[in-house]
Parts: sequence; C-alpha cells; structure tokens
Amino acid sequence: TTIVSFGDQSVSLTPAPDQPYTQEFVFFFKVSGHLSFTDSGPSDGMGNLLDDVFAETPLPEPATWTLALAGLGAVGAALRSRRKGVSTA
Repeated sequence: TTIVSFGDQSVSLTPAPDQPYTQEFVFFFKVSGHLSFTDSGPSDGMGNLLDDVFAETPLPEPATWTLALAGLGAVGAALRSRRKGVSTA
C-alpha cells in the first residue's frame, strides 16, 4: 500500500498481489502543502512503482480573469482621461 498525501488530503493505493502494473491517476483539488508518498507495504522490499509524478498549477477561474480584465480596463480609462486633461499649449 502506498499512501499519497498532499496537504491535509490523502489517498491509499493498494494493488492486488497478482495484479500487473496498472496506471493510476490521483487528483487533489484546492489544496496546498507538502506532497508525500508513504509505502506501508510488507518488509520484503516489494512495493508500488511510481513513475511520472508531477504537480500542475490549474488555470485561474473565470471570475479571476474577469476581475483582471476589469482592472486593466480601469487603468486604461484612467490613463486616457488623464491624457485628455493635459494641455499641450
């Protein structure tokens, strides 16, 4: 058994003894902290094989994009109105 922990969430992976290698996907959402793998298998040195382990940062939510665009628009509008108020005489 391998316990995969990320922050305060964890998942146990326990393959059947006669099971060939199989692909497992584990996803954690809205979590931060340390990623750890703990093998709690037998003491014979045989355990699960881990390969291609990676962490990915998700894309921002649509509301985040909306706020960012609104902020950029407000900055642009402020700069534009400021430029109109300056006299070049």
